[in-house]
Amino acid sequence: ANPAFSRLTGYDAVEFFRKKIDSIFDIDEDSEFARALDISNPRNRHYPQSFDEIRLRKKDGSGCFVSASIAYLHIKDRDAAIINLTDLTALKQKDQMLLVQSRFVAMGEMIGNIAHQWRQPLNIIQSSITKISIYKEMGAVTDEFLEETVQNVKRQVAYLSSTIDDFRSFYKDDPGGSFILEDAVKKSLSLVEAVYKNHFIEVDIECDGCKNVKIKGSINRFIQAL
Repeated sequence: ANPAFSRLTGYDAVEFFRKKIDSIFDIDEDSEFARALDISNPRNRHYPQSFDEIRLRKKDGSGCFVSASIAYLHIKDRDAAIINLTDLTALKQKDQMLLVQSRFVAMGEMIGNIAHQWRQPLNIIQSSITKISIYKEMGAVTDEFLEETVQNVKRQVAYLSSTIDDFRSFYKDDPGGSFILEDAVKKSLSLVEAVYKNHFIEVDIECDGCKNVKIKGSINRFIQAL
């Protein structure tokens, strides 16, 4: 064990040599990494191996992830393995930061889509209220007019509510679920439909022969990919 390993784990050289491998690495006995450490296996003596992510146990009880490469030596009639470790802590932190940033970007785009989706229904509700005020001043408010206006406002409110539900479910994840391909495509388009209409873009879906295609996985991951 070199000084870098001691700094990483907190063990000095003497402590390390008294430790078993499974007390240093968080691994199962039948894992590929555990089998690679078996220097009695003839195959391991000729083929160096590498592992992208192994959890290392530190002396203080904490842990970190490392990448590992194993090379094998035969010295003075004895077999040995040399393990090179690379601390992945900094890389993990950068990945986490990128994940958080990407989520903020996605949330910003989502808020923009909500604004487009809500603009027309809110304008209709506003115009309905204005219309009632004008009709009242003119003395032209009838039960039929009032009922028609109320129902129109209710439809717009229901649309706003369903839009909220659609966007709330956008980030829910069910990797073990399944979904109909056509439904996923339509739902994906519904989330950005207002943006397209605002730019006078019309989208037609042709799904001949794929109406009943079922896919295993998360519908929201698929929609985010689209």
